[in-house]
Amino acid sequence: MRDPKADFEELLSVVIPIAEKWLGEHGEFFPFGVTMLATGEIVPAIACAEDASPKSADIIKWLKDGYRSQAKSGAIIASILVYDVRTTLPGGGTSDAIAAAFDHVGDFSGRLVFPYQLSDDSVSISDPFLQPGDKDIFGI
Repeated sequence: MRDPKADFEELLSVVIPIAEKWLGEHGEFFPFGVTMLATGEIVPAIACAEDASPKSADIIKWLKDGYRSQAKSGAIIASILVYDVRTTLPGGGTSDAIAAAFDHVGDFSGRLVFPYQLSDDSVSISDPFLQPGDKDIFGI
């Protein structure tokens, strides 16, 4: 079996630069993600909406439903879902943040949260902190 932590780091290296780019260009982003096949191939996860302005909660649900279906069929070994949140910081206070929710068939689930600040010309991302995952993709 592949190393769940290494898979998480590989998927994270794909999605965080995308979220940072979209924040810098648009000040926000819609939820998105990627999955990993057993071969290690990384595949974009896409949610289609009939509405031109879908709610983030709906996109998250569609992506998770797709992840669960692929996990049940054995098509994927890992998934990561990235979304914009308002979070409570470990030391107190709140911040906007990039949340990266990860699930792996190897009983590894977590959410890495990257607080950020937007200025007129840049995005400043602070050190991330880890939260427990939901373990809701692979039925663990």
